[in-house]
Amino acid sequence: MTLLQNEQVVEEKEGGEKQKISTRGRLLSFRNLLVPKKSEKNLTQLTPVRNETLPHVPEGLSRYYVMKLIGKGTYGYISRALDTATGQEMVIKKIMKKQKSSSEDRIANEIKACARIRTLPGTLRAHGYFETEEAMFVAMEHIQGKDLYDLLSERNFTPLSETLSRNIFKQITQSLFHMHNNGVAHKDIKLENIMVDVEDRYRSVLIDFGLAFLFDPAIHSPSSEFCNDYGGSMEYSPPEILARAPFSPEKSDVYSLGVTLYCLLIGSFPYPNMTDFKEVVKLTKGKKKRNLKFPLRSMISEEARDILRGMLTDCPQNRLSVREILEHKWTVGPVKQTSLPMINNLLIN
Repeated sequence: MTLLQNEQVVEEKEGGEKQKISTRGRLLSFRNLLVPKKSEKNLTQLTPVRNETLPHVPEGLSRYYVMKLIGKGTYGYISRALDTATGQEMVIKKIMKKQKSSSEDRIANEIKACARIRTLPGTLRAHGYFETEEAMFVAMEHIQGKDLYDLLSERNFTPLSETLSRNIFKQITQSLFHMHNNGVAHKDIKLENIMVDVEDRYRSVLIDFGLAFLFDPAIHSPSSEFCNDYGGSMEYSPPEILARAPFSPEKSDVYSLGVTLYCLLIGSFPYPNMTDFKEVVKLTKGKKKRNLKFPLRSMISEEARDILRGMLTDCPQNRLSVREILEHKWTVGPVKQTSLPMINNLLIN
């Protein structure tokens, strides 16, 4: 397990017991899990849809005036910078090459993913890349605002309204629809990887494509179970990834997005972490079921509960597709907020 930042845990008391609401920066590499591994010899090696390249920036770092360091993690740094050629504010992602097998592969993968989605609606715009002997760099658009984790943290993890949650959720789901149709699965959807611009009608954008999985949609449907590239954040990972079974990139992203939506509407994670491998396998095969629970204090509508149940189903074959999510009555219809029952004249003997 790699900690990207110091773990932060927010707790609340419910029914006299403490419950973890959120942890930040926990990234688990499932390649190193000591669990049985499925044979991979029959899994298809995928070919790219096209030659994914970002424009190379020949001037290198000299083109940018770095203004402020805004993030630091295991792989490198993220800084806010000014493009002196255009006057545009940018974000420069710097990945150190000292861990070649992990960090350099990660940034190369992110460059390919960003190149493939850079013209799609609702996705992060990557403008170019360059490198030095010590590091690789990617220049991306600067998204004003904050990530969803910070947005919730500032509210002490008080849930967002259904109207606001649906606004953010619908934007990300539409982006996923276009990404999957172009052969890109994000594979690390979580609160920290969704930027929201409060000043621009809560414009929401997925970021960090270092773990993205690229495939050829002409060969594979996003809903088919052919992916074996494990990784992601444990709290958001579906059982099939924890079980190291071949999985659908679409259904995996749907589950992670469902966890994110649950956090927005409820303020906590839907399920405790799974540590028993045999129990995880039972979930993926439909031999065991977990009932998705909602706190008594929750006032979300029945339509919201229904879409969450559909996205957080443990058996991937029964999980909603991205198209079904976009056509769901909660996504397209008016929000009907549930009110708590009024109890009058309650007598306590």
